[in-house]
Amino acid sequence: MSLSDHNDLPGEGGSRRLSNFSAYAMSATICSPGSSSRCCSNSNANNSQDSISDCQLHRHSNDFSSSHGRNSVSGSCSNNDSIYQQLNTTVQQPQQQLQAKLPLRQTLRRQHKNNSNGNAINASSSKLRNNTNANNVRPSSSIAEGEHIEGYPPTAYDVFTSSLTPFASCGRLKQHQKLHSPLLPIKIPASVYAVTGLLLLCTMLVSPCQAFQLDGSQTSFAQFRKWYTGLNGSLELEFKTEQPNGLVLYTDDGGTYDFFELKLVEGALRLRYNLGGGAHIITVGRELHDGHWHKVQVLRNDEQTSLIVDGVSQSSTTKGKEFQFGKFATNSDVYVGGMPNWYSTKLALLALPSVIFEPRFRGAIRNLVYADQPGGATRRQEMKQPRDIKCGDGPCDNGEMPKEKVPRGVRGGNTTDACERSDPCQHGGICISTDSGPICECKNLEYDGQYCEKEKAPSEATFRGQQFLSYDLGQTSAEPIVSAQDAITLYFRTRQPNGLLFYTGHGTDYLNLALRDGGVSLTMGLANGKQEMHIKPSKVRFDDHQWHKVTVHRRIQEISSITSFCRLVTVVDDVYTDHSHIAGKFTMLSSSRVYVGGAVNPRALLGARVHNNFVGCLRKVEFSADTLLLNLIDLAKSGSKLIQVAGNVEYQCPIGDPQDPVTFTTRESHLVLPPWETGKQSSISFKFRTKEPNGLIILATGSKQPRSKNAVLFAIELLNGHIYIHLDLGSGAAKVRASRRRVDDGDWHDLILRRNGRDAKVSVDGVWNEFRTPGDGTILELDGHMYVGGTGPAYNNIAWPPAIWTATLRQGFVGCLRDLVLSGKAIDIAAFARLQDSASVKPSCHVQANVCAGNPCLNGGTCIEGWNRPICDCTATLYAGPTCGRELATLAFNGSQHMTVWLGNGQGTKTQTEELIIRFKTSRPTGLILLTSAESNSPDRLEIALVAGRVRASVRLSDREKNLLAGQSVLNDNNWHTIRFSRRASNLRLQVDGVPPVRGMLLHCSICSLRKLK
Repeated sequence: MSLSDHNDLPGEGGSRRLSNFSAYAMSATICSPGSSSRCCSNSNANNSQDSISDCQLHRHSNDFSSSHGRNSVSGSCSNNDSIYQQLNTTVQQPQQQLQAKLPLRQTLRRQHKNNSNGNAINASSSKLRNNTNANNVRPSSSIAEGEHIEGYPPTAYDVFTSSLTPFASCGRLKQHQKLHSPLLPIKIPASVYAVTGLLLLCTMLVSPCQAFQLDGSQTSFAQFRKWYTGLNGSLELEFKTEQPNGLVLYTDDGGTYDFFELKLVEGALRLRYNLGGGAHIITVGRELHDGHWHKVQVLRNDEQTSLIVDGVSQSSTTKGKEFQFGKFATNSDVYVGGMPNWYSTKLALLALPSVIFEPRFRGAIRNLVYADQPGGATRRQEMKQPRDIKCGDGPCDNGEMPKEKVPRGVRGGNTTDACERSDPCQHGGICISTDSGPICECKNLEYDGQYCEKEKAPSEATFRGQQFLSYDLGQTSAEPIVSAQDAITLYFRTRQPNGLLFYTGHGTDYLNLALRDGGVSLTMGLANGKQEMHIKPSKVRFDDHQWHKVTVHRRIQEISSITSFCRLVTVVDDVYTDHSHIAGKFTMLSSSRVYVGGAVNPRALLGARVHNNFVGCLRKVEFSADTLLLNLIDLAKSGSKLIQVAGNVEYQCPIGDPQDPVTFTTRESHLVLPPWETGKQSSISFKFRTKEPNGLIILATGSKQPRSKNAVLFAIELLNGHIYIHLDLGSGAAKVRASRRRVDDGDWHDLILRRNGRDAKVSVDGVWNEFRTPGDGTILELDGHMYVGGTGPAYNNIAWPPAIWTATLRQGFVGCLRDLVLSGKAIDIAAFARLQDSASVKPSCHVQANVCAGNPCLNGGTCIEGWNRPICDCTATLYAGPTCGRELATLAFNGSQHMTVWLGNGQGTKTQTEELIIRFKTSRPTGLILLTSAESNSPDRLEIALVAGRVRASVRLSDREKNLLAGQSVLNDNNWHTIRFSRRASNLRLQVDGVPPVRGMLLHCSICSLRKLK
């Protein structure tokens, strides 16, 4: 059987015209029983463009002209013998008579009764042709007696059966198309109309086509004919997904005002639309991403629009006098699941430009039904074919066609999910199943590559005061971005205390984020309410040329039908937090304008507290509004039409900057710099910060050993919270305390030293001290390397000058250092840190609070707040190590034993400072605990002993001697006690357990010679 444009069908008594029947059958699908042929989607009576070319006609027996067949289509015809047995017609002989006649009512009743147990009539699975024909022929469940079926009158329900050739083809009728069959040589009475009608009707009962899948990738979308909404139009579809966010459907008037946007937001379905009187929002449902089918209807009734999801309805009323949706001739097509990428270069064609940035729908769609012609009836829609797709006002250009002509990411409903077998995506990449296998979607990740395995370079830009990024949707009369919650996240680095970071607003509502006086300032206006916050912690500034992270989050919650509540939270560096709230007559947050890094006139912006544009670097500036996420620097760099770029913006930040700081994280961490070229005149300056009282900051020597005669030396150290300068030009050493107040307070401090020959002056935080080196040397020849932050374990055996106490005690500097300048030359110490020691010397400087939280010290150790580290004091325990986790060895003496330890590899040492900690327990009141000795001709010694149950420390240097006695109770109680002894030149200190220490002083002697310890 074929479908053609013939007007006549041979019949009894001549030709009988079938124009009436073709009007009845114009929107039905024809399928054959007992065959494997494919089934087309149905076609509406008003669709004069539909063609039989979408179907291929087959024949299982006898000759059949191939000229009647065309391209095959997707879908399937069911082989349901029980219902088709009444239609089994075979051409035996031309003269054979019709054998039986059976009322259609009885056939349908019998078949419906057989299937009344709820089992659906099976239909074979089908694949979509070219992955583009995604329509579903929805089956009817039953036909009531007297009910019209696709326009059939009840008088057409009588039917007969005859022995005709098995019908093995499928096709569809165009409007006003007639039937003709060259395979029927017999005369057919008028009742053959009912036979053909039954074929069409049975197809609708047994042959539903499959839903189409959208994979959610960046090229995934489906395109359909325009929706004629009229004043009382409707649109319906069904979807299922497991993703809470995604664009379901969009259409507009071509870029003027009117639009319909349907999307999932956190599992709820939101309809946003504009019919010329302002945008409206309707939200229905929750947890709709449950993997089940949900039916959606959008109904119009003049000024009222309703959204119905699974029978639950919400409505909104449009203000104004005219409610038509654009002009049908210029309206856009209907897009499902996403937007074509070519729109990103033609945002003016969108009434809602933000739709191009919405996340794409990932799931299944079926039964998209609406009217696509003025005055036409609603019908199930078919996806547009490539030849019918245009890019805007005209056809796609050559560059767009390969990517956009055929919608990507669309598959048939019964395809296998390759991601269930294997998910190769890394770092949170989304696995998407395609016909060629799984692919990885890396959008909004810090990684890219085939499997999201490669770390991306950060999106960053440099601003120098004249550059900024912006968008203004109001300039094109486009609708603003609206949301129930939004967030701003950015990273900044600057030395300037003031500058505009980010601004967003719409009308009188605004949010203004800026740097003010080195702190983070935020002002917000919403309806008639205002909020302001300023985050500036004590002793912390954010204009320190370090990367800082700022996150601002707003969320609206409805209190009543007329009042809502907005919660505002700002977090800096994930540590410093401020929050506030405001209540008022608002329902959503709106953004039609955004400025990043500045504006033409920043002081004119609402809520402005600073009048300067930002100077510095910004990284990863993101603005999110519900499902929408905009990486604004990435968009600007890629040339997005949404973003306007003012000035010459460099999309990178300098990798190295001589002023970048470094952090020395341990006593052993240090950097080794090339020799400092000094001569007769030289200078040095830097900034530092720490909370630890002792540490060697800088040390440089000449070619001679530090303790040799005429050795040249320069050093800066921190002792007991004060800065000390050591300078020796080879003719005598000078040691000067440069600070008047303690500088171990965690703040940044400035140090500047200038010298000219023997004369020098040093400044700490602007307070100057002058001094002169002894002797007649005027040249500072530092041929050796310069050590910054300490010397490290590799130099422990070097005999440093005894006057440099932190070098003797192996106490490196723990803290931050920046802006190092040697004789006018800036030194990029951050670059040295990256090259030499990326583990313990970090090219950054941040403050960590509460480092002792959680009690990191074990076995009774005491935690002391260091610089970004806990310092565990284990002296009152039997353990040692960073966390007091290593058990110490214990020695037992019987009164006649001793142990000898040689110092300085047996050569002895000369020091100006010592620290000694000993734990003991005994039942005897008197006994020698420790004794040091020097060369045979030196009287220098240190003795620690228990005398009458108390601890005595005796120090003899040259001809001077001093005794200290500590311990308020008898210590020979067989319990553990702790002795702490320290000397700084002539200053002595002795402490037992936790009682206050005893202090003393040796006059006119500071250097002690030690060779061995007993």
